[in-house]
Amino acid sequence: MTRNPPQSVLFLLPSVKIGGGNRVVFELANGLIEKYPVEIWHPRGSGECYYKTAPGVQVRAIGLAGDDLVIRAVNIILLFILINLSANRFKHIISTGQILGPLLVFIPGATVYNFIQADDLLIFSDLALLRNKFIYGIYKLLTRLSYRYPNVRFIFNSGYSHRRFLENSGRSNAPRSLVRPGVDPDVFNNDRRQKKKDGKKLRLAYLARFHPIKGLQTMITAFALLPENTKQELTVTLVSPDDLTAYDIPREWQVESPLNDTALATILRSSDLFVSTSLSEGFGLPALEAMACGCAVILSQNGGSTEYARPGQNCLAYHPRDGRALARHIIRLVDDEKLRRQISHQAVMTAGHFSWRRSLEELSQMLDHE
Repeated sequence: MTRNPPQSVLFLLPSVKIGGGNRVVFELANGLIEKYPVEIWHPRGSGECYYKTAPGVQVRAIGLAGDDLVIRAVNIILLFILINLSANRFKHIISTGQILGPLLVFIPGATVYNFIQADDLLIFSDLALLRNKFIYGIYKLLTRLSYRYPNVRFIFNSGYSHRRFLENSGRSNAPRSLVRPGVDPDVFNNDRRQKKKDGKKLRLAYLARFHPIKGLQTMITAFALLPENTKQELTVTLVSPDDLTAYDIPREWQVESPLNDTALATILRSSDLFVSTSLSEGFGLPALEAMACGCAVILSQNGGSTEYARPGQNCLAYHPRDGRALARHIIRLVDDEKLRRQISHQAVMTAGHFSWRRSLEELSQMLDHE
């Protein structure tokens, strides 16, 4: 079997569906290809890939066609069989963990990393994906065991993710190896932002997912609490790739499903406010990208956003699930143009400190020293 050069990197993803964790992997892969051969593997049937890849980055869907649970399970098994057959091709194998985490013990030879980008136990606790308490219990048990695998090293996207890992694993000796996400200034910027014209409504952008842990119900509750005059001054754009029919979405809201970062950035640049309602985030990249586009951001105190959020300076913050506090912040920013501009200005400055180049440097230092 042909060997790749010594520093070849393989990323393992449980899916390629639209999501912050996957976006991070594709950004890192597109940067690493300048130094190392890079491949991204995922089980077939795990979603259509909308991410752009740099020339040379190979993306492979492994397994059989179909998306029912049996075929998905078979494809994950086939994925790990192929990894074992191909392990000598790769110096570094980086998985985003979660469902794949417990299986990393079965990868021989290469240096294996579990890239922790969230509280792996909490994100499935709402049962929106696993749908069964028994299955979730098995997942928790296996995930905690995987945190002690001797062949696996760990990377974290924030200090919060590292702290949650220590609490969930019961370990105290895991190095604080951080690779924090960045912002692409060529895409997410406020260069073409238009000033609000007198009499024109303010636009509020909200990135929604169907998982209860993302807090969509909090946003719906907050909107219902707004006085009528505030609602009349707002146009709400709900941005989501998901089916949200289970929620009672206000009829006034506009719904958009951008398929790439350029389209998302266009929405953010035309928005005055951005709201995040997650109960927990490993980092919370969308809010930072909204900052880069000049939005005045309101976000929940979700843990990971402490990497960049400075409440009262570059954002306003509230406790998760507190719809009343969120409503008060929306009213405050709608009524106070000076505050909106101050927060927007500081937000743009903050976003400028987070680049994918820095992210690549953090990851490359780990790979180069192995």
